[in-house]
Amino acid sequence: MTASTVSVEYVTQAELNSLIESTELLVMDFTATWCGPCRVVAPMMERLAAENRDRVKVVKVDIDQHRDCATQLQIRSLPTVLMFKAGQEVERLIGSKPYGEFDKALQQHL
Repeated sequence: MTASTVSVEYVTQAELNSLIESTELLVMDFTATWCGPCRVVAPMMERLAAENRDRVKVVKVDIDQHRDCATQLQIRSLPTVLMFKAGQEVERLIGSKPYGEFDKALQQHL
């Protein structure tokens, strides 16, 4: 399975709040169009989504479009990847990292 088979979609704050409450395991990639390291992380999130398509939902949040959401979740650096399980934050990864770190963090919560 290739990463190109799964597209990680941008969500709005309203969608995000609903997803946090209703999704068993949610990965959120907080990003911005002007953020270079975010462009490095983006294909890794697509790969994570593709490899775990039946077990996790992966979404992107553009902080320039949804500043309230970034403030609410205390996003202070980009990229930031949050993992929520059953409505609770269980992981926070800040900055560009090797794919294995994102995958290892996710596997701990599956």
